[in-house]
Amino acid sequence: MHQPTHVTTFAAALAEKLLSSIRNRHTDNHQRFYQSADQSAQLEDLRSLESEPELSPKDLMVRHQESIKREVATKSLLHSLLADQTSRDLLVSLAAYGILGHRRVKLPYYRPDNVGRREALLRQAERTADADPDLVAAIRAKWTTDVFSQFEFDCGYGTTRAYTIGEELFRRCFAPSYEWQGAECFIRAKTGDIVLDCGAAFGDVSLQFAQSVGASGHVVCFEPYPLFLRVFRENMRLNPLLAARTTLVERAVWNKSGETLSFIAGGGGSRIDQSNCAPLKIITTTIDETVATEGIPRVDFIKMDIEGAELKALHGAEATLRRFRPRLAVCLYHNPEDFHTIPDYLQSLGLGYRFHLNHHYINEWETVLYATPA
Repeated sequence: MHQPTHVTTFAAALAEKLLSSIRNRHTDNHQRFYQSADQSAQLEDLRSLESEPELSPKDLMVRHQESIKREVATKSLLHSLLADQTSRDLLVSLAAYGILGHRRVKLPYYRPDNVGRREALLRQAERTADADPDLVAAIRAKWTTDVFSQFEFDCGYGTTRAYTIGEELFRRCFAPSYEWQGAECFIRAKTGDIVLDCGAAFGDVSLQFAQSVGASGHVVCFEPYPLFLRVFRENMRLNPLLAARTTLVERAVWNKSGETLSFIAGGGGSRIDQSNCAPLKIITTTIDETVATEGIPRVDFIKMDIEGAELKALHGAEATLRRFRPRLAVCLYHNPEDFHTIPDYLQSLGLGYRFHLNHHYINEWETVLYATPA
């Protein structure tokens, strides 16, 4: 059966990447080692590398046949839609990582100086003595993959004090989240923009947006989770000038407004419970309804990091997308199928979006699709 051109093109690029990676031996690419210098994680990787047999090209394709099929099925369309070669190469690397794992594939986010710069920044910036111990304890009980604390920092916008996690602080200062820069354009929140921050969580990225848009812009922040809202309010209290540029909507962004949904309360993976069994309940809204009821005159930039609800939220934003054609930063990594369904939906609207890809972490988390109108 004849395969579409975009399928064969992506499959060939993926096969080349896999064959060039099967003899790699990364012992510093484990998340625990990267985040906290956990030597036991490094030893685990050393033992695994020593016990794994070397694969021939044929063995590689046979052993990982199902994983390869999955990656081709979910990522080949996006590969054909991406507007630049760097984004296409990144997508191939992400697929190879999904097949071979962290011991064989290292993603471009992980630069040689990441760990040293991160450790130095956290030592300099942490303000443990000023932090609310109960708030810190409540978040640390849920968020176990990174350090959470209060930090004071200046990343070029003036001094900010905020509760956040260590990696987000590192990104804020050295590789900001929800930005893509290439030869042809720079996709980010800009001076004077009206930004929708869907999945505002702690409000740390909301503060980043508030700095970027300046006094003439505004950030509308959507967050339903009560524990994260405690942190959000503290961050706004600590930064009143930036807080004045924000509006909080205590609802989950969805494709229908006014629904009561179950919510799984955790750390970074807190999300809507599609089975509707979790005891915590939240209320939904849509972007289209919020834009109408709040009298928002235009939308320039939308960020979505809502743990797998992105496609539903985009369906609830169709009128806004058609009317304003805002720049987009939409997370893809929560569901494998989102790599296909989200760009496919945006393309189907016929709005002339050009797509780019960035990845903001060392493992499979934090892949963001960027879209800008041509």
